[in-house]
Amino acid sequence: MAWAVLMTMKRLCWLLFLLVPLAMWGDQTVTLAWDRSPSVDVTGYNIYYGVRSGAYTNRVTVGNVLTATVAGLKEGVTYYFAATAFNTEESGFSNEVSYRVPIQRPAPASETKAVDYRNMKAEDDGP
Repeated sequence: MAWAVLMTMKRLCWLLFLLVPLAMWGDQTVTLAWDRSPSVDVTGYNIYYGVRSGAYTNRVTVGNVLTATVAGLKEGVTYYFAATAFNTEESGFSNEVSYRVPIQRPAPASETKAVDYRNMKAEDDGP
């Protein structure tokens, strides 16, 4: 019985060890903005992006708005973005922009000071 509990605890510790880095380095977002298409019959925009210039492996359809937030970006990776406008047909790609997702550094641990309790003396605050 004790062996089974120990093995379960070991598995739980490994699971936590594997999940903590995922929580620490979560997905990041970027918000993009663009000018309205000169075409009056535009019904929406598509945002294309990928990790190589001109090679867009992802698409987000955002409707007839002028900003969009793209989620799921990995820290330290450079992404390339282009937009298209659409109605019944889709326009060509806009100019490309790139964005390198910053690496989030953990906040520094609070300063810890060593205290030597052997030389401490109690003081009487009473009358």
